[in-house]
Amino acid sequence: LLAAQVGGKHKWDNSSLKAGLTYTDHTHDTEYKTTNAAYFVPDVNSTTATYINDLRTIETPFTFLTMMGNGTGLKVFGDFVKNLDGDDRWKNAGYAGKDDDTAWMLGFGLASAKDFKSLDKGSMAKGDWKADIWYQEVGTYSVDPNNVDSDFFDSKVNMKGTVLKAQYNIEDNVLFNVAYGHGKVNDSSNVTAGVKGDTSYDIDNMDLLQLDVTYKF
Repeated sequence: LLAAQVGGKHKWDNSSLKAGLTYTDHTHDTEYKTTNAAYFVPDVNSTTATYINDLRTIETPFTFLTMMGNGTGLKVFGDFVKNLDGDDRWKNAGYAGKDDDTAWMLGFGLASAKDFKSLDKGSMAKGDWKADIWYQEVGTYSVDPNNVDSDFFDSKVNMKGTVLKAQYNIEDNVLFNVAYGHGKVNDSSNVTAGVKGDTSYDIDNMDLLQLDVTYKF
C-alpha cells in the first residue's frame, strides 16, 4: 500500500474547517497468483471477496465546527472516496452488479461546550453530552473490503445506512454511550462482499444497538 496525504485547518471566530486529500495505491498484481482467483469477485463464500487488485483511491474527508450559543456546538462532517480503477475492478469481477466505485458519508453532531476551545478539543466533563448522526454508502468496487466499517456494517462493502451515537458524562471519568445503526444492501443485484464478520457473507439488512458504560482510571 502506497499512500500520500495533505490536509489543513482554518480557524476564524468561533468556527473551524479541517479538510484533507488522500491518495492510496494497492500495488497487488495478478503475477503473484496462478489463476484468475487473484481478482476480487463478490462471493458469498468469501474465497475472493477480500482481494485488493485494482484499488487506487482518492479520498476527501472534512469536519466543520462552530459554536451555536447557549453552550452548544455544531459539527458537520463527511468523507468521499472514489476508486480510480473501479471500472477495471468491476470488469475483472465479471461485471457483477453495478460499476459502483464510490463511497461517501455525511453527518452532523451536537455537543455541550463551554467555549470553542473545548469543542475543538472534544474535552468533556461531568454533565456534558454529545450526539452524532450520519448516513453512509459504500460501493462494491470502491474501497478495500478488508478495511471497512466493522462496528455497524459488519465489515461489508455494498452497504448503506444510518448511525446514531450519543454520549453522556455521568462523572468526569464515567461515560454512558448508546448507539444504533440500520444498514441494508446498496445494490440488490449483488452480494454484500467482504469479511464474514458477525453475520453471514451476504445480508439484506441489519440493525445493531449498543449500550455501554466506560470508567476511566
